[in-house]
Amino acid sequence: MLREKPTVTPELQSFLKAYIAALHKRFIFALEQDEKSKTEADMAFFDGAIFCYQDVLKILTDQLKEQGYDPESLEPIMIEAEQKRSPTPPPSDSFDQDML
Repeated sequence: MLREKPTVTPELQSFLKAYIAALHKRFIFALEQDEKSKTEADMAFFDGAIFCYQDVLKILTDQLKEQGYDPESLEPIMIEAEQKRSPTPPPSDSFDQDML
């Protein structure tokens, strides 16, 4: 049995656009601050923040799809800035690749 795609109400669309815009703003701020970081601690902090914003955007996209919504029709959830910068941990013998 096929499940009907739910419709996006104007209220839901407005909420999602505002939420996504707020995440984008914070994500871009974290990218800018990461580039300005002078200490390893600052870089690590902003790398973590960047990862969290990326994760939230991916979770939002997945949840919208799971609920039957078409994320592409709402807003570009993943932005171009994300493709330019993706924090990756430094290579290490003790680093477990399976953790990612």
